[in-house]
Amino acid sequence: MPSPSGMAAAAAAVPAAGSAKAEKFHHTQLRTVLDAAGGEVDDAWRQLLSCSMNVSHADVRIQLALPSSAAAEERLLEGVEKLAEALSSAEGFAGFYKSFGWASPDEYFGALGEAQVMIVDVDHNDSDDRLAIILLAFQVASANSARRGAAGAPACTVYLDARTYEAASGLTMWRTLQLAARLNQVLAEHGVTVKPIFSDCKQILDLVSGYLQVSAELSSLEARAPGTGALLQDGPSRAPKCLLECLATGSLAAVWLLGGVCATQVQDLENCQKRAGIRFVIFEQAQPAWQSVPVP
Repeated sequence: MPSPSGMAAAAAAVPAAGSAKAEKFHHTQLRTVLDAAGGEVDDAWRQLLSCSMNVSHADVRIQLALPSSAAAEERLLEGVEKLAEALSSAEGFAGFYKSFGWASPDEYFGALGEAQVMIVDVDHNDSDDRLAIILLAFQVASANSARRGAAGAPACTVYLDARTYEAASGLTMWRTLQLAARLNQVLAEHGVTVKPIFSDCKQILDLVSGYLQVSAELSSLEARAPGTGALLQDGPSRAPKCLLECLATGSLAAVWLLGGVCATQVQDLENCQKRAGIRFVIFEQAQPAWQSVPVP
């Protein structure tokens, strides 16, 4: 980005009739370099960074993989099979996270953070998304289990952010509540908590009770699936309203995009960065159908 003096000198070069968009980005340069991971900075970019008119810059690194539909489904199945094997013994479970390429709990949590977020929309067609949620929750629990003996009792949280459809789909909200409650029952002993994120728990209660055709009371949800009511009730288990209120200032968190993102979620991520200095590692997982589209 040029310095103020450079901007003033270059202002005369801007056409008076330029579009608002052109004027907005006139003094900002975006350069995209497609190269192998860890590649050297090219000369043109290096010269731009060393220019006296440049006062700041941001460096974003993106790793891209485009597996075929068959390959993506095969890897998902492999993960499920490895989890089934790991559940047969405590030692096997503690090493489950290593089957994804991690070498130690320090490496795992150092790269992904103590909290991980999954943006989800688990409707009746999303069995693959539910499996991905389960695999990640058990992966976190495995890594946490491996370090609990040496580090006391660290706690980790997996957040299921379902705000995209929180005003429209009782089915999606109910499936999210059920999945979180069942995972909590299994993973609590490993120091892992799974919580959904809802803007308004009362609204979720009304929406879900309407879908289930039961009275709008927490006890009605508990009768259907134990643990679901506690996620909407005031207390330590209650679903948070946003990431900003539950992620530690200056912390690192992984965000997995398994569904569409709404404006509320985008604003929340921006607030976390601007107000609390939270850093995110973002994973965008495309649908297998999208992955099958030929890339020119």
